[in-house]
Amino acid sequence: MFGVPNVHFTSELYEVHRLRRLPLAPYFSKKSVAEMSRFIEERLNVLCRRIRDCQTKSTPMPLGLGYVALTTDIISSYALADCYHLLEREDFGADYHQLLVGF
Repeated sequence: MFGVPNVHFTSELYEVHRLRRLPLAPYFSKKSVAEMSRFIEERLNVLCRRIRDCQTKSTPMPLGLGYVALTTDIISSYALADCYHLLEREDFGADYHQLLVGF
């Protein structure tokens, strides 16, 4: 499918799909997601604070970069156990966003 054989989302047979999905299951369990909820809420609070700061200063808010920073912080913390803290950077990690777009 899509010219990429033998990858997870292109498995045609249910049993093959189930076997490929099995190693990923712990990452998406209700328990794992619940354990991340406090961290996600904290990251959302940082984004809300940054939005309020822009509003107070009457400066434009780059929402696109803000959302990329939010998701990158959450994913890096969960997948790599190392939050990149892009939300705290003045430019929301614009250079990291450019890296992703260029990839």
